Amino acid sequence: MSAQHTISLLHIGKLVMVHRQSLCLVRALAPDHAIVRTSLPISAGSNVTLGLRNGVEINAQVESVEHERITLAFVQQFTLEQLVEEQARGRSGPESVRLAVTGRASVETDGRTVLATLRDISLFGVQLEDAAGALMPGADVTVHIAGLARRMATVRWHRDGHAGLRFAFSLGYELLDNWLASQAYALPSSCNGLTTITTKA
Repeated sequence: MSAQHTISLLHIGKLVMVHRQSLCLVRALAPDHAIVRTSLPISAGSNVTLGLRNGVEINAQVESVEHERITLAFVQQFTLEQLVEEQARGRSGPESVRLAVTGRASVETDGRTVLATLRDISLFGVQLEDAAGALMPGADVTVHIAGLARRMATVRWHRDGHAGLRFAFSLGYELLDNWLASQAYALPSSCNGLTTITTKA
């Protein structure tokens, strides 16, 4: 593994293993490896998927672990230009990696409470299953998810029985990372190729 053509950066991604997923800080990217920092317990030789912005996912193997500094060797090499261009695409607004979760959420809108099912969460928002179509695009709402404080949000879209909500204020890296760790109490299941954390009600 060469240090040539390596770029240093501070980028939020995610690490997905068979039974766990967590946020990570990507500190460096190269065509054949990445250096990340994560709170996820992990050992050399483990197979992982590194998730980046815009749905980019890279299969890798943990090459070394030094405290929370993890070196990942990519299964397939990439050009840095390809990775950087993909990460820069669509950066006109807040965007973050999304982590698949299942559980319940309650949403206060127009003086009533709507119960919905969690589908994924990020630093900036959440996707909910809302088959009844009660969450209207443009509505300002208050969303409550067990383990997180009530948060103001705006419904950005609704289609095919699902709604996307953007938080008024970002959750913050440590808050979301700690929430993911504390809520995972059962073996996850597979969901669209991602590890799904089942959250406490």
